[in-house]
Amino acid sequence: MRKSRNRGWGLLALLVASGQAWPGAIESSYRAAREIIDASVVAMQAERWITEPVPLLIVASGTLFMGAENQGFAPGEPTPTMFHESWAFDPESGILGREYRHARHDVTKEWSKEIFQPDGARWFVDMASGNSFFQAPVLAGDARNATLRRFPSQLLKEALARPESLRAIGRYGPFEGIQALTGAEASLSLFFGRESKMLGWVEYLVDLPSFTDSTVSWRYSAYRPVPGAGHVPYEYTVHINEAVHLDMRVNSVSTDISTVRDFLSIPNAEKTPNNAAIVPPPWHRAELVEAGNGVWLIRHLRTGFHMMFVEFENYLLAVDAPSGYPLLQELPAGDVIGKYNENSLVDHALKMLSERVPGKPVRYAVLTHFHSDHAGGALAYKGNDTSLVVTKSEAPAVRSFLAGTHTLCPEQQNGPVKVREVGARHIINDGNQRVEILDVGPNPHSKNMLVAWLPKQKILYVSDLLTGYSDRPDDAHEHMNRFFLDWVKKKHLKPEVIYTAHGGGRVIPAPGESG
Repeated sequence: MRKSRNRGWGLLALLVASGQAWPGAIESSYRAAREIIDASVVAMQAERWITEPVPLLIVASGTLFMGAENQGFAPGEPTPTMFHESWAFDPESGILGREYRHARHDVTKEWSKEIFQPDGARWFVDMASGNSFFQAPVLAGDARNATLRRFPSQLLKEALARPESLRAIGRYGPFEGIQALTGAEASLSLFFGRESKMLGWVEYLVDLPSFTDSTVSWRYSAYRPVPGAGHVPYEYTVHINEAVHLDMRVNSVSTDISTVRDFLSIPNAEKTPNNAAIVPPPWHRAELVEAGNGVWLIRHLRTGFHMMFVEFENYLLAVDAPSGYPLLQELPAGDVIGKYNENSLVDHALKMLSERVPGKPVRYAVLTHFHSDHAGGALAYKGNDTSLVVTKSEAPAVRSFLAGTHTLCPEQQNGPVKVREVGARHIINDGNQRVEILDVGPNPHSKNMLVAWLPKQKILYVSDLLTGYSDRPDDAHEHMNRFFLDWVKKKHLKPEVIYTAHGGGRVIPAPGESG
């Protein structure tokens, strides 16, 4: 993995370590950084944007590589898909919007719009249905500014607003680097062409679920002048370490206020509700229920994610190691669970369960598949003598994740964690409780997928291959739902209930639907 270029204090650190003093070293570093960024403001013609920004709408299309964030078909596979996004800002009202759509490799689609108010409040709109919901400023956090910050001229403006944080960090090939803080105290490294003075890329360190310590970078090129907005990059890419996550080309740029405001309108939006006063944790809706003899479900461990545990005489079996997922369209990336780290969901689930089932450790944790939202919390099982049950095809990726460097994740657990590879069928049985771990094999969502079958209780648990609401499969995931129910029927499992990781959390098979 590439070493991070957030190395702004290298020379000063060497001087301190050697016991030498260099009066004015910090001031010298600041002056050099200020000279670099001031020259870039002129070269990029960003002066007007910094003092009086204009309305702006940017429309782009390109490729999203889902594998770069461990959401692809299999570990290591890029899994490209077409991606479209539009981004708009009205400086008079302060409203910012972003719309994006793409079809995933599993045939499911996403078409959404986010509208941010000046105070950070957010409307989220499902463009397919027209349904919208409101998120108060304290819940949206820095998402508005982190989305606006993607625009290079705005990034320069924000860096200049914190001049005391500017430091020169040296030359890297044809680039000169500086370090700066955002308004949210996030540290960013900015790199400018030594000849062109244009912003070439910006990067930051981050702890990503299912990754080791990582670097995310935004890279800008093919600048063109836009009146009032300065030079706008018509090509941009987002990288996770060295893997390309997003590769985009700008189709059009508009500074027409009517066009911008039309884009920023909210379909079917009701009056903005009162703002919430407290930020609830991601598990504020979590509910522990007993679904059968020794079968425990935590519903809404985070909104729309449900986790299963099975109680044996002396130990527990968990299914999956859920985490949040990074919001990589923001700069720097936020997370769907906010300020909490990748282990927080599993830690909270274990705490909830220990209050009802005390004294029993998790001996087995079944990772249904190696996607970041299902495996990203695996490190929370370290130190508990837990075996991670995984498919043979995903075992190398799991081992690499466990063995990597994780210094950016606070409250990290210590101790061993074992990996147990399983084939098509693996049975865990203590004489009283029996769980069959079955591999669905190649499927629309991933190369392999483990499910948990409890024959005594006639309960089946599956993650992404079945989604529904009100106890029935939904239409949005029809392709995967049909695939999985056909698989269940071929295996003659005949479950009375199927619990799911996503959606409403439960599907009751209709007669003849599950064999």
